[in-house]
Amino acid sequence: MFKYDVSLIVPVYNSEKYIDECLESIINQKYDFNKIEVILINDGSPDNSIEICKKYSEKYPNIKLIDKKNSGVSDTRNKGIKIAEGKYIMLVDSDDYISKTAIKKLVNFMDNNDVDLTAYSLMYYYENSKKIDPHFRNKMYEKGTGIYDVDDYPYITQANVNIIFKNEKEKNNLFETSMHFSEDEKFNTEVIMKKKKIGFVAEAKYYYRMHDNGQATKTKVNPLYCFDSIIKYYEYLFDKYVTSEGNVEPYVQGIFVNDLRWRIVSDQIIPYYKKGKEFDDAITHLHNLIKKLDNDVIMNHP
Repeated sequence: MFKYDVSLIVPVYNSEKYIDECLESIINQKYDFNKIEVILINDGSPDNSIEICKKYSEKYPNIKLIDKKNSGVSDTRNKGIKIAEGKYIMLVDSDDYISKTAIKKLVNFMDNNDVDLTAYSLMYYYENSKKIDPHFRNKMYEKGTGIYDVDDYPYITQANVNIIFKNEKEKNNLFETSMHFSEDEKFNTEVIMKKKKIGFVAEAKYYYRMHDNGQATKTKVNPLYCFDSIIKYYEYLFDKYVTSEGNVEPYVQGIFVNDLRWRIVSDQIIPYYKKGKEFDDAITHLHNLIKKLDNDVIMNHP
């Protein structure tokens, strides 16, 4: 049914400085590379990324290159998901890289724990020019490698795309192309909440490179100016994921509390750019979401 054990989808945009390291980390895995499919999708990069990608796709038959006009990372990832021929699908951004045994550890764990489960997470690290630090959310997987029921571990908050998931073909979730912020979190949440479980493989490591490629400063993707779309997104989650008692699922509440935390710290929660009634209406929507939070979630969230 599947041609490969795993498909790695790599959206490429202005990554000429990093794409070599990303691809070499995949090619040099302690796993049979012939069983790995790499789908490179160049999203209209104006730099030399496409030429670097061509070099790899011409050398390796299992590295496939798609070149298209710029349409954003979500649409780019979706194109990869739709054509992936691997039993599992993994998302790796072109400026990031993975540890040498990541795929071996992930595939072995998934094959040996083929329970009613959809997604698995890797240990997540931040890298900047000075050092590499583990993401604080790694601590939420407190028992290490294993399977986590999000009812028992509601504060995991799997927001980033350091995940691998089963290829369900036509049933695969896709990214919301209209969102310019938190599209990763929405995708992950919908995948995880299918079974309300997530696996974690501590020995598989994903390294996220922190840098400014000029995109994050644009208004349309600035966290503050995404206020309306973010509120709409959480209203959607709060309405969709409800317990039998009528409360919002604790895992979804935990995601929202985590979002509030960093937005408060960075002063990106109140839409000061709105005025008059528009501002009042925005704050009312925010208040209505907060009112749906359980006291226990607010008090116990780490």
